[in-house]
Amino acid sequence: MNAQNLVAFIVIITVRCDEDLSIRIGLPEYICDKDGGVRDVSREMTTIRLLGKDAQNVGYKFDVNFHTIGKKCQNNQRCTLLLWRSVRELDRYLKTYPTKKLQSGLVEVNNSMFVPGIKYILNVTLIGGTVVQERQLTLDYVDDSVRKNVTKPMASLFLLAPDTSYAYAAYVVSADVNICSNVSSFYFKWELVGENSTRFPSRSAELVVPPDTFRSSLVYTIKCDLIGVEDGATIANSLQTVTVLSKGVLLRLPVKRLATGTGRSVRVKAYVRDLDNSDEEMTISWSCFELTNNEECQVEGDNSELEVESGFKNPGTYKVSIEISKNDVTLTDSCIVEVNNNAPIVDIEEIEFPSNPSTGIEIHASVYELKTSCTLQWTSPAEDGYEALDLAEVPGNVDAIVNVTTKEDFFLHELEEFNNGTVDRRHNLIIPPPSGGTLGKICNNPVQCEIDSWEGLKGDAKYLFRLTITCPSSDEVLDEFNETGAVLTDSVTATSDVIIETNAPPSVQDLEVAPSDGDAFLTKFIFKTSKAEDKDGDGPILYKFGYILGNRDVILWNLGDVTNCEATLPYSEDGIQTFVEGCDNFNSCGRVLGPLIQTKLPEGVDLQAILQRFLTRMNAADYSRAFLEGFVILQSYKSQEENSTREVISHRVAEEIDKLLKLEDYTDDQKIIANDLMENVNDYNSHLELSESVINKVLELRNRLSDESERYTQRKLLWNRVKRASSLHDIRNYIEISELIITTTNDPHKISLEKEKLRKQLPTYMEKLCVSLKKAQFTLELKTVILSVEKLNKNSLNNLISVPFEGNSWQIFARIRLGNVVKDARLKCVGKAIFKDYLDKTGVIYFADILNTSDINEAAEIVIYLPKNKSTDGTPNCLVYRSEWRSDCKVVQNIANYVKCSCKYLGYYYLEYSQVTDPPAVTPTSRAAATVVPTGPERIVPNDSLAQYRDKTKGNYDTVSYVVIVASVIGIIVLTVTVRKIFHDDDDKEDSETFEFPKYAQLHDEEFLNDAHI
Repeated sequence: MNAQNLVAFIVIITVRCDEDLSIRIGLPEYICDKDGGVRDVSREMTTIRLLGKDAQNVGYKFDVNFHTIGKKCQNNQRCTLLLWRSVRELDRYLKTYPTKKLQSGLVEVNNSMFVPGIKYILNVTLIGGTVVQERQLTLDYVDDSVRKNVTKPMASLFLLAPDTSYAYAAYVVSADVNICSNVSSFYFKWELVGENSTRFPSRSAELVVPPDTFRSSLVYTIKCDLIGVEDGATIANSLQTVTVLSKGVLLRLPVKRLATGTGRSVRVKAYVRDLDNSDEEMTISWSCFELTNNEECQVEGDNSELEVESGFKNPGTYKVSIEISKNDVTLTDSCIVEVNNNAPIVDIEEIEFPSNPSTGIEIHASVYELKTSCTLQWTSPAEDGYEALDLAEVPGNVDAIVNVTTKEDFFLHELEEFNNGTVDRRHNLIIPPPSGGTLGKICNNPVQCEIDSWEGLKGDAKYLFRLTITCPSSDEVLDEFNETGAVLTDSVTATSDVIIETNAPPSVQDLEVAPSDGDAFLTKFIFKTSKAEDKDGDGPILYKFGYILGNRDVILWNLGDVTNCEATLPYSEDGIQTFVEGCDNFNSCGRVLGPLIQTKLPEGVDLQAILQRFLTRMNAADYSRAFLEGFVILQSYKSQEENSTREVISHRVAEEIDKLLKLEDYTDDQKIIANDLMENVNDYNSHLELSESVINKVLELRNRLSDESERYTQRKLLWNRVKRASSLHDIRNYIEISELIITTTNDPHKISLEKEKLRKQLPTYMEKLCVSLKKAQFTLELKTVILSVEKLNKNSLNNLISVPFEGNSWQIFARIRLGNVVKDARLKCVGKAIFKDYLDKTGVIYFADILNTSDINEAAEIVIYLPKNKSTDGTPNCLVYRSEWRSDCKVVQNIANYVKCSCKYLGYYYLEYSQVTDPPAVTPTSRAAATVVPTGPERIVPNDSLAQYRDKTKGNYDTVSYVVIVASVIGIIVLTVTVRKIFHDDDDKEDSETFEFPKYAQLHDEEFLNDAHI
């Protein structure tokens, strides 16, 4: 067989329809025979792809003809008859191809039906009206003899992506490649071609174009080149054209009613988004109208957030409206602001549109200036136009009434913080995602049964959620309530309404995978599903085909409007659980589980050949795929040769890092590659268990990159790239590298150095986070540090702020009141963190600082409430760190579970305990002697701690309370309440001398301070 022994397959596509259809028919240019290709994978089938959003909505008619190539069958009647028979079999096969299979978008032809030396001509007719287009594709069936006689690499490169997209959605292009030559390593080069040519940094077979990169009403062409790593030569290339559709501007005011007090700051946040990402200017204006007196009120704002710092002076009902204009389109929306004299302030954070019920719904609400005896509750009223929802049926007790009260402990009302002052708290509504049901299992736990049976919110629905707050109408009413304990009758009720609009994910159809079993890493499995059902305007659908391995989702292909793919699978003794997801352009996703596929480890195949999959990806700097290959190989071969496999992977990763470390200066692409490598080390190290030497190299690389203050990136397809600060993604990556070093290295000195570096770098990272922060708060939880960056506003600046945030995984947080540290809170954030065993302290260190400001008021008093360590005895002292630990904070109060400290500046805070005891007690002989107070007592430090002394003491005692009071012309202030044990002398019978101290109600075990004070 010579170089002419190949199959040429010509496909003539004739599209007949009444209007233009989005249909493409894809066919590889080259098909390798069974023994060919560098992947050592058997390709027994050739696939014809029916692509485009209309591909599954029409009928197909196939006709096959042929021509011989060269001198094939010349003057040989028998040979000619055999060729005719082969062509007729293929023609009959395609004409009778099942309609159901056509609807999957995949036509499969066994390679045994092709004969080398024939040029097949395939006519494909789409049923319809006039001819719209004709196109030809060729297919060459390549065997060993052909490869030996051809020097140029033979490869098929076909791009899989939808023909249309939207500017606000991510656009995914996947390259399907088949190489029939001995090319050991290759990568992909992606670029936008045309007037504003731009190269993408990705070297992977998958390109993800981020949202807001394209602009609407334009057509873009993406070029992909397949590049050989060894010589940099182009092996193959392909083009993908995409038309960006228009959706205009989106405006929503989710908060329809907002409660506040007179003269209090008001914030109203609208959700505004230019879905077209166009250049035209957008104008935003706010207006106000007082409905009670039918008068206009003055407000000013030119962005999506309106802040009226001085609030509204008079009680009443105010209608606040927003108007946006762009491209001759004007949109408006409005909300009602209810202003009452004694109402608390409600602040609702921005709510994105639409909401995705499959991931759960969260409404973040902050309530300021609450009084003791106030109550808060979320409800979902049954009103016309909204879905009915009983919050009592939602897991998590979300409809509970929260009481802000100090309970019956009236004595503590003497304290300043528990008087008729105000408190603040977050009261979020969290609707969990659907649980998926109990799946027929018997459930004996009522709480778990409730969670398992939760179906979640409906899709494409509108819900009304109401926050109701009831408080005493005046301080006099509160005083009367506190004195009598009667039911609160004279109260003020304020309500805030929030509208949630959900988006239903696509209804994904069943997934078929064939064959049902095969060899791991060798057998090609075909994944097929039917087109997902979704409403108009939500397409194109992005299909994610994958499987679950080691409790981790592994995505094989991300394909836009393509409902099939082929891939190899790893080995698992329990089988491989397959799945398919369908996501619309708002990234709402539905998932369907496919069949459980049984694979076996291939026999007679060296593990080193399997590892070549990992090495090939590493050579191409396609790190996401390379680390994924390493993960699945280790999972498949974990019962054998695991250590040697890990060594190969660690060694190759180390080589790649060394290559990057040798660079003197980093180009923009090299920085992207290095960050990508570090990210994958973070992501997969728990599975790969890279050696400590590799982790140290990662640390060195991180240090090199973190010293770079800025790096290049792409933005809006500009010819010249612009500089920007590190992204949220990069910053998170750097912090997680520190965490990896701290938690994996065995060198205490290196751990200490990395902790100190992270501590010093953290404020800089937080500054960058504040600049790029879109939502009100960013949080990150790690093993040794938990941090948060939160936008400031006038209300939060003057009230207590959680450090770092409530509900963190350590279940530890402090509170801080910043007061007049800064005058203007706009465009500023507070950085907050807790560290575990940092600096020279054991336990938790708290951090707080104002970001993006230089106008700190050094004379301001900062009040911080540090939680006590219940397992530690002694007297608490507040320390603050500024180059060293200082006693610049004084303890103001030591109450309940917190210590209140007053500090001069922001920084790191620590609660330290000194082990001291009171002087020996003097037993008085009379009441008169008992009134003598010793002056200048000598403190004695015992050999035993106070707790040890108490445990060793077996004598009888009574418990009494001492009250320390300072009286002046201003009034009486209670400084502290101390509980002491008075031990009895067994020989003392003088009962008449027993002192009678007043008794007070015992404190509740629960931390009522969270409700009434903090």
